[in-house]
Amino acid sequence: MPELPEVEQVRRTLSAHLMGQKISAVRIFHPERVFFLSPVEFRKALTDGKVKKLARRGKCLLLQLDNQRTALVGLGMTGRFAVEPSLEPLDYLVAAFALGHGRYVKLYDVRRFCRLSAADSSRLEQHPFLAGLGWEFDDRKLTPKVLRKELGRFRSKSIKEVLLDQAVIAGIGNIYANEILHVARINPQKEARELTAEECGVLLGTARKLLQRAIELGGTTVRDFRDSEGKEGRYASELRVYLREGQPCLRCGKDSLIERIIQGGRSTFFCPRCQT
Repeated sequence: MPELPEVEQVRRTLSAHLMGQKISAVRIFHPERVFFLSPVEFRKALTDGKVKKLARRGKCLLLQLDNQRTALVGLGMTGRFAVEPSLEPLDYLVAAFALGHGRYVKLYDVRRFCRLSAADSSRLEQHPFLAGLGWEFDDRKLTPKVLRKELGRFRSKSIKEVLLDQAVIAGIGNIYANEILHVARINPQKEARELTAEECGVLLGTARKLLQRAIELGGTTVRDFRDSEGKEGRYASELRVYLREGQPCLRCGKDSLIERIIQGGRSTFFCPRCQT
């Protein structure tokens, strides 16, 4: 599933094609993927609107229009955008946004878990897609002290599970939660509320550096992810633990092999030696 760096890469590559462009028409091929308003209302909200800004909130892509409306897009597991000269091909096509000069911005989704909606731009944060989301990773108001207070709200959850909770830091998914904890040398099974002030500082600093690096490399492609120009993310070559079960720890060497456990229904990869 695309996480924060992948959605940010989609935002950046799509901006070049959408910024300042007028959406002349909207076609919805799978109306069940439109939430909290009807497909007709969704089309009306976007049609004839000019794109002022493409933004991101957590894992959600935001298309802000000059008619004071904003389209919200959740890519789900396999959603991807492409800019193409016609509606064809229609295979796996969920929605298409017509631009000038016969171009279309098309949303494909093989598994059809993507989500579309729209809202008044002035009430965006109240929308169900965004309501309840936590901090952005680069918000400077999020200090180690604030993070420790956030973690203290969880009585028995592990730090790995809490990192996946979008109400704490929005946008972190399973890939980056594993990677952040390994670089920070924190045991993923440790209770979140037990992290010390020092550990919270290391965790937050690591998350910021690692996510920024992943953004610079266009995200991570494990199986399906492609940005709106069809390019794979290049961060996969820097993964330290994710999907590396049974392989030597890149810090400890052959003396310690990466293990895999299940936490909250998700796979956790860690080194039992340096993540104590």
